[in-house]
Amino acid sequence: MSLNNILNTIKQDAEKEIEKIEKDSEQKIKEMKNKYISLLEEAGKKVVEEAKLMAEKKMEQKKFKVKSEMNSQILQTKKQIMDEVFVKSVSTLASLGIDEQRKILEFLIKFLPKVKDGKINATKNSLVLIKDICKSIGSDFEITTDKVDGEGGFIFISPKLEINDLYKTLVDLVREDVETKVAEILFTQAPIGAGFTQASKPLTELEA
Repeated sequence: MSLNNILNTIKQDAEKEIEKIEKDSEQKIKEMKNKYISLLEEAGKKVVEEAKLMAEKKMEQKKFKVKSEMNSQILQTKKQIMDEVFVKSVSTLASLGIDEQRKILEFLIKFLPKVKDGKINATKNSLVLIKDICKSIGSDFEITTDKVDGEGGFIFISPKLEINDLYKTLVDLVREDVETKVAEILFTQAPIGAGFTQASKPLTELEA
């Protein structure tokens, strides 16, 4: 075999090997490209899913915040309405007729402790009526209006004790017992913030 033939054979073999290597390289590149695309798609799906979960989480947080704010506003409105109910109850109690107020005050005065140096500090609205009641039942308590503010009732003071029988105090004493009933009436029959178009019920009706 001549030198040229040998060289041609080597060249042909080299070209075949190069062609084979090129084909193998193309296949590996194709495989790597497909794998890369697959990884990109998988990563993209993961990003989308995480973004979706994050969006849902933020939405739930937003819902919770809005719900909390609404509940807070509802509670504030309820408290405001409840306060108005009991403030109006004090006014209603103070606006009762003379005979009804006499019964209430006389009952309270009769159950005061029989102690010496006892003094009744009456509100201005109840002063005349309390004096008349004490006179009619033979009570000799001193009666004044020293530093007593309120729509009605009195504060009994002696050297050893003090009894607050102001109308507001009487309403506060029963508030806890009737508050649930009043709340049920208010918030099942009237929308929040509807306000009041009628005077609230007297204390005696609230207790019923």
